[in-house]
Amino acid sequence: MMKYLRSLMLSTFVVSLVGTVPAVSFAESGPEASLEAFTTDACSMSPEGLAGHDWTHCCISHDIWYWLGGTEQTKKHADSELKACMRETLHTKGSPLYLLPGLYKWGTKRGGVPRYAGVSSPFPWRWGYGWSKNRGYAPLPGTTKSVITFRLRELASVLEDLKEHFDMTEEQLQYVQMKMEQISSFHLSNSPP
Repeated sequence: MMKYLRSLMLSTFVVSLVGTVPAVSFAESGPEASLEAFTTDACSMSPEGLAGHDWTHCCISHDIWYWLGGTEQTKKHADSELKACMRETLHTKGSPLYLLPGLYKWGTKRGGVPRYAGVSSPFPWRWGYGWSKNRGYAPLPGTTKSVITFRLRELASVLEDLKEHFDMTEEQLQYVQMKMEQISSFHLSNSPP
């Protein structure tokens, strides 16, 4: 029960990592923007599970996409992955719980917009939240590959801490690791999801 109350109390888990990454220049976002260390609160202001079902791993994987950001097409893909992961976790077609993945996707579509010129998301879980400067739906420039690689290695080194903090199963941790590798491959190869 405490596990589900965590999300309602908005306890934010911040992965504290040692090391700094040099700032990277972006033409579309001002003189410099840097990729901050990954942070997650799992299912931002929403339950991480219900009635014996736990989809924390779906939300953390979704947060990795949101942390890095990218194009609007990439965001749509990330939101669809969240919905698919939750559906797989719930596997209760015909149950009222089966509606939850669609509601989460709708919520991320509306509340997870990026901050960009003239329109700023009031939420800390916006698209591209890991960047220190406004990026909007901009693709990640090739010059960021070393920064992304560095930050993803940092994240990989603390996944066990995430598992312990969010009380995830080994299977859930493996899902997050698999998704992190897919996200890394996508961003480092610049191929569409």
